[in-house]
Amino acid sequence: MTSTIGNPNYQGPFGNTLLHGAVANGDLREARRLLAAGADPGIANRDGRTALEAAAILGHTQLYHVLAASDAHVERLLDQALEATFPASDPVAITLTSGARSEASARSEDEARPAILPIRRRR
Repeated sequence: MTSTIGNPNYQGPFGNTLLHGAVANGDLREARRLLAAGADPGIANRDGRTALEAAAILGHTQLYHVLAASDAHVERLLDQALEATFPASDPVAITLTSGARSEASARSEDEARPAILPIRRRR
């Protein structure tokens, strides 16, 4: 039991997460609470079913839509974790922090670059 404290993605003996349990019970409020705590709706249980799939199978339409919309939430959490771990890994952030180039110098540099043409396969 102590291994579940602080881990919203803990999987029990059959691979079900707490989110699987909330979906099985049709508990929308608990599902939202777990998602806010970082639960991943894409974790599959031993049968290969995710909480999102379980919501669809059980006909919990509202839960399905909440879980489907949470993918953006999970992506945002992953982006935040990546940024915290490797702050210089985002080339856009590096460009913005190093100072913006003037529009004229950016335009002249872009014009000096050769155009990249698509590769066509021979038949």
